[in-house]
Amino acid sequence: MPAQRPIKEKRSSKTKDKTRSKVLGKATISKRERRSKPSTNTVSLLVMIRTDLETEEKKEIILDIPIADARRCCLRDIKYLHFLGSIVVGVREGVVQRLQDEEEGGNWVAVAVTAPFNAGKRYRYCVNGNVPGEEVLQFAVNPATWKEDGSQSGTGNKSPEFSDSVRARDVCCVFTHRYNEGNVRTEALDEAAHIFPYSRGDAWLKLLPEGRGQMEVGERITDIDDIRNGILLLSDIHKAIERGGRAAILKTPNHVLSMDDVPFNRSWELNKTLIKKHHLAYPSDSRRTLQLLRKDGFKHLRHSIHNADAAFTTCWCHAQDESQDEREDEWEDESEDKSEDESEDKSEDKSEGEPLSEMLAQPACQQCQDKLPSEMLLHYMYAIAALRSWGRAKSIESLTENREVPLIPVPVLGPPKTSADREVAIRKLEERRRQNDNDRGEGISRGARRRTGNNAKLSEEEAEDLINGAWAHHPALQESLRREETRLREDIGAWQAG
Repeated sequence: MPAQRPIKEKRSSKTKDKTRSKVLGKATISKRERRSKPSTNTVSLLVMIRTDLETEEKKEIILDIPIADARRCCLRDIKYLHFLGSIVVGVREGVVQRLQDEEEGGNWVAVAVTAPFNAGKRYRYCVNGNVPGEEVLQFAVNPATWKEDGSQSGTGNKSPEFSDSVRARDVCCVFTHRYNEGNVRTEALDEAAHIFPYSRGDAWLKLLPEGRGQMEVGERITDIDDIRNGILLLSDIHKAIERGGRAAILKTPNHVLSMDDVPFNRSWELNKTLIKKHHLAYPSDSRRTLQLLRKDGFKHLRHSIHNADAAFTTCWCHAQDESQDEREDEWEDESEDKSEDESEDKSEDKSEGEPLSEMLAQPACQQCQDKLPSEMLLHYMYAIAALRSWGRAKSIESLTENREVPLIPVPVLGPPKTSADREVAIRKLEERRRQNDNDRGEGISRGARRRTGNNAKLSEEEAEDLINGAWAHHPALQESLRREETRLREDIGAWQAG
């Protein structure tokens, strides 16, 4: 007779609770958290813990970052985690900790900013010794800012003043500096893009400077068409940033990273025409670097565009003893002194080189500096791109729940609000009035009759004029006006007779 298998003793719920989690000082590592150990080629970063007020459930905001992608974006591993944690949470005074001895229960220890990644390990961003929670929610980014509808920029209603000011500052795409043959800018290639989504408008934008005041002090932008919210990009780069949400612009130096912490890409260099004719240069005191946070998903873009730096029109007023012509002569002399062999050596490897020292401009005056793309907005949108690229789906959902949403007033129907559209509307209205004067006595004007077909599209103002014109010649209205006029005359005559 076969031996019976021993019956396992059923554990009580209290025993389960004890084995489900281990308390490590102030940190509690749950069983689910131990199961979600990252793979050997990634690291996970816990940036925030939200608490459900009804169920008291802890919801963790975690980024699973491939090591290869992180090192493509930054040369300092732990500093990059520190930067990501600070811009997502919105609090800069924090440290990065690593979980060690996980098999024996684990313990969180601080990590030096110069340390490399430990593959497959978990990290967390801490403020005052703890992972940030609800107390910093007002500073944290709101993923709802990004709309997955492909209409971020709202190019159809974009202000012409915004486009003109951005084009005057940037001249061409700030990263590729692409011109067609003959060095004539092709406006069809580039677009004046909004850094903060145009579709969200001023109401959402006004929440940011107050909510993230600890990150960048002094910046306050309330107009969606502020030039600091604009940048000139090729259309495909613009689409990669706004539709995919996985490309962003990194501004250095910032509160964590220095300019040398980000790799240099020398595949896109300024040519002599851009330097001399349009005075474009790379700012010497700052960098704004385009980064594709994920290596995949950008088949329509040239991979070499990753880590390309932005160039802007420079300010020459800092030069004390030299004129603009003298500076241009210096550029020309320096370029002629370079031999062909040196230029060939530089062209062999341009992926990661030294800073573009020969094309760096001196710091611009304060007035010109104030017109460059906003550091605050770039950090905010970089954090959202990081969440979309590496954040867990539940983390993004948790970070969006119970967040403040601005009250957007219902737009009042009426004529267009931009000056250009107002001029068009006034011109059309005058043309209709002249046409109605010529056709007076014929009822509805011939132009109005032509516009009442099945495919006609009338504005509210045009429809109102059309209805009023038709009703003014209606027999019933004419008869009513005659009766009212007769009654009024009789009343006046009776009053005069006394």
